[in-house]
Amino acid sequence: MVLLLVTSFVARPAWPHGGEDHSGESLATTAGPAIGEPIFVSKEVQFSLNIRTARSTEATRPDQLKTLGTVVTPTLRNAQVHAPFPGRVLPGDEIPSQGTFVKKGQIIARIEQTTDISSTVSLNAEIARTESELQQAREERALAGQEFERVSKLGDAVSGRRKQESSSAVAISRQRVAGLERTLEKLHAGATDSDSLRILDLTSPIDGVIDTADIAPGEYIEPAKMLFELIDTSVVWVEADIYELNLAAVQQAERAVILSDAYPQERFEGLLVYIGSTVSPDTRTVKAVFSVDNREGLLRAGMAMDVFIESKQVRTGLMVQKAAIVNESGRTLVYVKTAPEVFTARPVTAYGQRDSEILVTEGLQDGNIVAVTGLYQIRMLAGKTQMSTGVPAIESTQDSAERTGNNNHKED
Repeated sequence: MVLLLVTSFVARPAWPHGGEDHSGESLATTAGPAIGEPIFVSKEVQFSLNIRTARSTEATRPDQLKTLGTVVTPTLRNAQVHAPFPGRVLPGDEIPSQGTFVKKGQIIARIEQTTDISSTVSLNAEIARTESELQQAREERALAGQEFERVSKLGDAVSGRRKQESSSAVAISRQRVAGLERTLEKLHAGATDSDSLRILDLTSPIDGVIDTADIAPGEYIEPAKMLFELIDTSVVWVEADIYELNLAAVQQAERAVILSDAYPQERFEGLLVYIGSTVSPDTRTVKAVFSVDNREGLLRAGMAMDVFIESKQVRTGLMVQKAAIVNESGRTLVYVKTAPEVFTARPVTAYGQRDSEILVTEGLQDGNIVAVTGLYQIRMLAGKTQMSTGVPAIESTQDSAERTGNNNHKED
């Protein structure tokens, strides 16, 4: 009976924030637990607070160099839009504003043009040149046809390669004549309508975001003016700074794991584009550029990134879940379960970051069981139990009742 009375009033700390899990957060605001000191957590408390554990396992991972990087837009993935002739911008809903995403071929403006005298003269000159080319092409087509007939009559006296070349020459000459005839037809149509208004739809040359839009309805524009500048954001580059002392470690690198504080749950894969050949005299660093898939549009130019560059070398250690790591007062800790109801704070050396796992190179042994949830609650229990007997302190019946009433609202 005495034992039942004691266990019914076991001291249970009042958990802040409704018992929520703070695993992985910095706990530097309170005094840290003594390294190696046992922290007693009953099975009942472990269950009620959803404290979960996982076993460490041996693993080998590519060696990584952590550095800082910046998102930039590849120059070759930009595009500018100009009007092909002078004209007036027609009003309408087609004109996108800065920051708008547009698809390739989408109409982004309509231009109204009246052909002037100089344009008419130029058009007539183009007609004359095309007519001359068409005449020459027709002559070449006739000669190619004659050669094909001659080779065909020779039969087996000529090689199969010669026959094939002759046949190809006929096909190419016919295609050239047909193309020039279509061009000449369009030019004549333009000359007929030279005194009438012409309307041209300007379309986006790529899928991308409007970075610059210097156009307004009713405005008269010239071909020299850039109306739109677009950026293809489906792929971005991340430029990482590599100190010259670390060049040898990443010289054979092919990829990198790239993380952003803006998206802590996302993991971006970077493929090496190139490593620069010049060391900056100011920072003593070299640029390493990685290509990153950005079809979801999460990354924007200028964002700061953490870059983990993988080298050909490997590192061996014990893999634990990222949630098991606690950064406290400059120390990196895990809580190792040394007995069914005992946890111990243990300093470790954590290395790299892959998905939700981290490689521990010092401080653990293969098979050690570490807490992965409820780290904050375990931390708060440190020093609140009787070390001499291992039996938790007993609270009064009144204190127990008050605690029970106050915690009825606590989340499961």
